[in-house]
Amino acid sequence: MFSTLKAKIIFLVTLIMASTAGGIMYFTHRDVRNAMLASERASSQNILRLVELNIKGGYNKLLSEKFDLVVSSTSQLKEVVSLSLSVLDANAGLVDDGLLSRKEARRRSLSWIKSAHAQKGNLFVFDRNGIIISHPDSAFIGRSASFLKDLKGRRIHEAMREDMLGVDGDFAVFFWKSANDTSGRKKLGFFAPSHRWEWTVCAMLDFENIEAQARKKMDKIIEVLKSTFENIQIAKTGHAFLFNGNGDMLIHPKNPADTDYKTLINTQTGNLLLDDLKMTAQNNAESIHYAVASSEGDFAMEAKVSYFKAFDWYLAVAVPVQEIHDPANTLVTRQSVVILTIFLVSLIAVYFLMSRVSRPLKRLATYAKEIPLQDFTGEGAGIITPDDLPIKSNDEVGHLAESFMIMKSELRKNIQEAMETQAKYRAILESIEEGFFETDLKGRLTFFNHCISNMLGYDRAELLGRHCRRYATLATFRGVYTAFTNVYRTGISSEIRDCEVVGKDGKKKNLELSIYLVKDQTGQPVGFRGVARDISERLIAEEERKNLQAQLVRSQKMEALGTLAGGIAHDFNNVLTAVIGYTELVINEHPGGSRPHKNLKEVMKAGFRARDLVNQILTFSRQTEHELKPVMIGPIVKETLTFLKATIPPTIEIRNSLTAKSDIVFSDPTQIHQVVMNLCTNAVHAMWDKGGVLDVSLTATKHDAGDQTNCQSLSPGHYLKLIIKDTGHGMDADTLERIFDPYFTTKEKGKGTGLGLSVTMGIVESHGGSIAVSSQPNKGTTFEVYLPLAEESVTEESRNPEPLPMGNGRVLLIDDEEPILDMAEQMLEGLGYEVVVHQSTGEAVEQFKEDPNRFDLVITDHIMPKMTGLELASELKTIRPDVPIIICSGNGDQHLKKKIKKKGIQKFLPKPLVMRDLAETIREVLNPHA
Repeated sequence: MFSTLKAKIIFLVTLIMASTAGGIMYFTHRDVRNAMLASERASSQNILRLVELNIKGGYNKLLSEKFDLVVSSTSQLKEVVSLSLSVLDANAGLVDDGLLSRKEARRRSLSWIKSAHAQKGNLFVFDRNGIIISHPDSAFIGRSASFLKDLKGRRIHEAMREDMLGVDGDFAVFFWKSANDTSGRKKLGFFAPSHRWEWTVCAMLDFENIEAQARKKMDKIIEVLKSTFENIQIAKTGHAFLFNGNGDMLIHPKNPADTDYKTLINTQTGNLLLDDLKMTAQNNAESIHYAVASSEGDFAMEAKVSYFKAFDWYLAVAVPVQEIHDPANTLVTRQSVVILTIFLVSLIAVYFLMSRVSRPLKRLATYAKEIPLQDFTGEGAGIITPDDLPIKSNDEVGHLAESFMIMKSELRKNIQEAMETQAKYRAILESIEEGFFETDLKGRLTFFNHCISNMLGYDRAELLGRHCRRYATLATFRGVYTAFTNVYRTGISSEIRDCEVVGKDGKKKNLELSIYLVKDQTGQPVGFRGVARDISERLIAEEERKNLQAQLVRSQKMEALGTLAGGIAHDFNNVLTAVIGYTELVINEHPGGSRPHKNLKEVMKAGFRARDLVNQILTFSRQTEHELKPVMIGPIVKETLTFLKATIPPTIEIRNSLTAKSDIVFSDPTQIHQVVMNLCTNAVHAMWDKGGVLDVSLTATKHDAGDQTNCQSLSPGHYLKLIIKDTGHGMDADTLERIFDPYFTTKEKGKGTGLGLSVTMGIVESHGGSIAVSSQPNKGTTFEVYLPLAEESVTEESRNPEPLPMGNGRVLLIDDEEPILDMAEQMLEGLGYEVVVHQSTGEAVEQFKEDPNRFDLVITDHIMPKMTGLELASELKTIRPDVPIIICSGNGDQHLKKKIKKKGIQKFLPKPLVMRDLAETIREVLNPHA
């Protein structure tokens, strides 16, 4: 539409001028209207406030005068009643003095009140039953006062009875209905009690006379406001008016009788106008817009409304919006004519000016088209100055022509510099150690640096123009093809983490590729470029790191499961304490050859086997600490193999090679036996069906920092190496990774617990050693166990069994489980001790406080509600520091043992409790030097 610069500039100038003119007219019109309307709104607001003040002033004055009338009337009433009560009290006093009979005093009192009716106004009396006994109108005497009710609906004879009133009396407004007045009149009465006569005396006056005087004063206020409203004028037709809640127009500049204001409709909302005005005032809204229909059309108005709750009056000040807007509309019309005239004159001037500017610009455009056709690479290119360019012009066109000449010279210079830069960057690409390559859209190499040649082993001629799939494995090429396709479709760069390529020598390498899309000047894809990095060595390092990380995860998993197993073992030990303890007590009550004695011995054996299983769990969880001493491993291995040989099928051959000259380690013999038995039992199970060879060897070895072994965590030093090898069915990689997990087993249900290898690893690691395993399906399994060698020699110790040590003294026994408490009490009494038992730690402390020296020993469980054994021991030590204390627990936590020793507590006794262990521990605590 606008093919020339002149047309575009003329259109732009026209658009600017039109926008400016429109903006001026719009904002002028808006601001003038708003300013005039704001002025009238402020005026109406001031008028509203002024009238509000007048109404509030009249209301306050009305209240004050009405209050004065009420106060004057109530004072008179009080005075009359007070005088009457004085007369009644005087007559009652004469009765008390014996000067008058009560009947005569009553007659005189009523006679005086009757005579006071004429002087003091309406005065009447009713008794406690509500019967009127004195009244100016004799027709009411003897009637019940139940027909009198106050404004709250209460019956006067009940609310104002003499026993309900205070000494000062009370006021009430009520309706009095006489014989000739069926509707009743409102009365104000003051009621006071006469306790001596059990009467209520009331003086009353006509309350409606007071209200009538108030209404007359209200009419005067409205008359004053009418004269004020007649002088209010906003613009020409704005006014103020007053109406009440019933819709009655109280004050209006026009005669309210001329118009039925209750039926006027707000044409903007369709509601009754007065209803909209009342709703605005009740919602505390600032103003309301409305329009009222007339013969000349709808008149748009805006009203500010105020509500006076005391009178139920609504005050409105109406502002004529349309009337205020008319002057602004006239002003805008005049401005539009002036601006349109200026606009046409300016447009003609712009047209002639642009005609003079466009001719030299056309010559510049023709010259610019010829620049791309010139050669800028030859010597002297770009220095020709055409004579027809308007270079001599001093305006912007002349400066633009000079710029064209400078641009042409700079363009030649930049092209030559770009060629030099291209050669420089090519040299940089050849010098970097990462491979850089470019391909076309079909994947053929179009450019690459020497690193690509070195990675693949081909020279430049062998690679240029060849497709990349020639140098990648099939799986790698599929991934590369997918990546190139995604980059082409999305335009987003992509990375291939592991790209396997084959060099000229046939060796495989792992590359990491970054691929980018190459586009031409029009934005169309023309190929790909990328960077290749040899990551073969990094992958090897990452594989080693993954192996180490897997070992760390396994170690953390073992630690977490060990904590869980330790908690289970603690609860199980409490159960075994009752089982073994009560069984031992019953065994001691039966002779050795009896059938019950034999049966209970079997129960004891089962209990001890369960205890050993718990010890395995605690060993796995690293929560027990066995007494380590120099132990010879060779004899333990031989003993285990001898025992095993008698229980395995003849198809399994056992071979051993125990060649270690020194086979002493710091250990517990039971734990070493458990390690050998667990590993050999697993090996036998793997060969049970088809038979095979179990090969066990024991050698001494030295491990240095740089030595390669299957145990990555092995520290430098001298070790005893135990190898247990079988020719069984072996294990795959997944099984091999999980064999040390607790409760994982490949055995059939009922033939394995899944704890054997977990416990074995726990024992070996607690000795500072390590265990490794290697296996392949159908090729057998080999376990290598490394245990640190000891330098000490083995000393044999023996001791003949002794009878249970008896004793005497008083023992304070605390445990929260009643069965264990009862069992331990029987054991202690059987050993000769006097026992005081408590399930509650608080009660035990209170009894200990009463006589701390009463007890020779305290035995307490550790894990109890409200207070642990350690906390209880600290409490008792505070009371008596030298009291001997033994703490029992089913959890062999080493931290607990250290805390017990640190607190100065004498002994720790593990559960389940056995009578011999209990007896010997007590003797050791009470007689440490025996």
